[in-house]
Amino acid sequence: MTAPLPRTCGCCGSPVRVVSSDEGTQSYAPVDSLDAAWAEAEAALPDGWHLNVDSGGADGPRAHACPEVMGTAVFVDADADTPAAALRALAARLSETQP
Repeated sequence: MTAPLPRTCGCCGSPVRVVSSDEGTQSYAPVDSLDAAWAEAEAALPDGWHLNVDSGGADGPRAHACPEVMGTAVFVDADADTPAAALRALAARLSETQP
């Protein structure tokens, strides 16, 4: 018997798992919760900073963090395969750069 193929969300490409299956209809749940990843990245933000996620480009989704008032050229970003993974990578980078 072969392992089931991994499933991905048709909207954002994030990995999902089947949580119920009933008469040909399946319900999915995210494997990597975007809400949890957003909260993790927000918690890592320095005071006065905000974050954003965009579709990126060839490198995939990108999460950004920068000061709300742009007085300096300080900017932190991270690329990954999914938006949630990009947010988690950004949180790790922010944690590394804070004093």
